[in-house]
Amino acid sequence: MAFEQEIAGFKGKRLTDGQKSLVAMKEEIAAQLNQNILLEKANEQRELGKKLQEQTRDMVARTYSLQQDADNQIAQMTMPSAEYDQMIAEQQIRDDFRQRRWQLDKEVADKTSALYVEQTGILQSEQQRQLDIVKNTAQQKAEVEGSFSAG
Repeated sequence: MAFEQEIAGFKGKRLTDGQKSLVAMKEEIAAQLNQNILLEKANEQRELGKKLQEQTRDMVARTYSLQQDADNQIAQMTMPSAEYDQMIAEQQIRDDFRQRRWQLDKEVADKTSALYVEQTGILQSEQQRQLDIVKNTAQQKAEVEGSFSAG
C-alpha cells in the first residue's frame, strides 16, 4: 500500500507539521482507505449482480417468447380464426405490459414506495382495460357475424 510505504519512509527523518499530522492519524487514514477498498469491491459486486440479473431476465424472456411462438403455431392450426386473433391481441397486450413492468422494476429500487405502488396499480388497471376492449370487440364481432348469418 502506497500510504504505508510513505509513512514508513518518515522514520528517522525530520518531519514537517503535515507529515507529523499524517503519522498521528495513520491508523484512521489506513482504516478509511481499507473501508474505501471494501466499498469499491461491494459496488463492483452490485454492478456485476445487476448485469447478471439483466442477462437472466433476457434469457427467461427469450425462452418465454420461444414457447409462446410454438404454442401459437399449434393454436393457429386448431383454433377458429377469430378466437386465434383475439388470443394474439391479448398476448400482445400482456407482453407490452410485462415489458413496462420489467422496465419499472429496473428503474425503481424501492418496491414499497408510494410511487412504485401507484405506478404498478396504473399498469394493472390499464392492462385490464385494454384486455376488456379486445374481449368486448371480439364479442361484438361475433354477435354481428351471427346476426348476418342468421338473417
